[in-house]
Amino acid sequence: MGEQATDLQALELSNGDKTVGLFDVAELSKPQLGMLAPYLSQIVEVVVAFGHQADVNFLRLLPEVTDLWCMTSSVKDLVGLRFCKSIRRLSLERVTARLDVLGELNSLEELFVDNWKPGAESIFRLAKLRKVGIQKYGLTDLQNLSGWTVLEDLWLHAGRLRSLKGIPGSVKTLRLTNLKELDSLKPLLDCPNLESLSLDVCRKVNSLEGIENCKRLKVLSIGKGGSVASLEPLRSLGELNHIFLADDTEVSPEGIEALYHLPALGKLIISKRTGLDKDRLLKNCAGCSVVLAS
Repeated sequence: MGEQATDLQALELSNGDKTVGLFDVAELSKPQLGMLAPYLSQIVEVVVAFGHQADVNFLRLLPEVTDLWCMTSSVKDLVGLRFCKSIRRLSLERVTARLDVLGELNSLEELFVDNWKPGAESIFRLAKLRKVGIQKYGLTDLQNLSGWTVLEDLWLHAGRLRSLKGIPGSVKTLRLTNLKELDSLKPLLDCPNLESLSLDVCRKVNSLEGIENCKRLKVLSIGKGGSVASLEPLRSLGELNHIFLADDTEVSPEGIEALYHLPALGKLIISKRTGLDKDRLLKNCAGCSVVLAS
């Protein structure tokens, strides 16, 4: 069930790509959701967008909802989320409500919030989270994430973050973007399960020290990253297959020696200004696709 961007502010009920019916948004305010009543036990996904829905209290009548996307600034109250006892995935975009209720969603496994609103700290109580994306993270480190022991996928964009201290060791995929105060990857020493690391616009990170313990790392991408002094921490990463070091990310010619000692390397994109010896690389990494970016 979701709101469709029509002049009538309609509710669209669909089964996959097939539309089951269109209803007036006023049905949400009727007893037992009016004409939607026959479908209540079948609705598992809800999208709220484009309308003027001030709250999500109608969720009290949708006991089977597992997925909710809320994408409108009109929602001022999220308290109705507490009725979603089986919710697994939640995405909040442009929502202006307090986020205290999120800490009650104990079944939640995936969460995305695009702003660190008051009450956001409640999410640290959620023990089943496996995938999290947060824009404008409001704290300077990750110490409060200690309870996220099964977290596998983490994306942090913008905000106050200065240190990765406290990052859960279970993380497999880590994406860090537009973090202007972050200056070190050393806490990744505690992340032996990390398989993919992506940094974009994290210009103060000029050392890869910390990833040498990430023995399962397969993908490393650093874009718009300023200058990286040395790639030496990569030398022991025998499973590293894809490396992107371009788009204004600079590595000195003296710092690239480790690239010649990565037997699993399958693709390398790097600035030609590094002076990489492509022929030497291919002798040790037969079949590797090498792109020397301008």
